[in-house]
Amino acid sequence: MVEEKSDENAELAGRISEIAEELVKEKVEKEKAQKAISTFEEQIIAAQKDLAEEKKISNEAKIRADELQKRLLEKAKSLETQVNDLKKENAKLKRKGDDRRREMNELETKYKKKKDLIDEIDAENRNLKKKLGEAKNERRKKESNENDKSKLNNTLKVRFKRLFKKRKEIKMLFLE
Repeated sequence: MVEEKSDENAELAGRISEIAEELVKEKVEKEKAQKAISTFEEQIIAAQKDLAEEKKISNEAKIRADELQKRLLEKAKSLETQVNDLKKENAKLKRKGDDRRREMNELETKYKKKKDLIDEIDAENRNLKKKLGEAKNERRKKESNENDKSKLNNTLKVRFKRLFKKRKEIKMLFLE
């Protein structure tokens, strides 16, 4: 019996040492698990901090995006106003250009009419100058003929006077 009890004790001691080893292993595993849990908890805390930081950054980004959206809308309205103003100005300038083009066409038409009239007057002047030249030539010829006639008349008068003088002289000679 003592042997049985010593065998039992040995068995129990073996079991106790196995259980102790298992407990040590479990304790080590529990410590590892505890470390893993604390590491995981730290990671969760860090992740929560990162998440909070990202939310903060996200909120700031949303705020900036909203501000940018507002600025873009204001800029778009401003640009739209400028475009409308430029369209109005363009329409005014186009009307003004059309008016000037019309005015230029009218002036061109008037200029052509005046030029045609001037050309007609110039042609008429040339014809009149030609006729005047011809008339002057005819007058010169007439004057020349008249001069010739008057010279001839003068010459004839002088000759007749001489003749009459000579005749008188001859008569006087005969009468004497």
